[in-house]
Amino acid sequence: MKLNDFVEKYIMHDSLFTSITQDKNTVKMVIDFAYWMQPGFSEGSPETGPLKVEFSNVTRFVCPENIPLDQVSILKTSCKENTIQFSILNDITNEYFEIVIEAESVSVQ
Repeated sequence: MKLNDFVEKYIMHDSLFTSITQDKNTVKMVIDFAYWMQPGFSEGSPETGPLKVEFSNVTRFVCPENIPLDQVSILKTSCKENTIQFSILNDITNEYFEIVIEAESVSVQ
């Protein structure tokens, strides 16, 4: 799917990164996804769970080194053309970070 479709479909606020890896022109993320933030969430369903996201044909990937993944949460996700930006906050130190990915498409499992 296109990156802007991903941003419109998935509300990432309060989700957490479990892992972020890059291999050539692919970026893979595992996100502890906040299902409870999604439209249509129903009581009794799991509130969170893993969401595997893969960006394909990546031409730019900007990610600060040594982000303590166990301490950061996603504030918002925005998209402009083929570039997606994750705005994240370290919940312990209140440091703000951005992860930027320019890619052709994204898939979700």
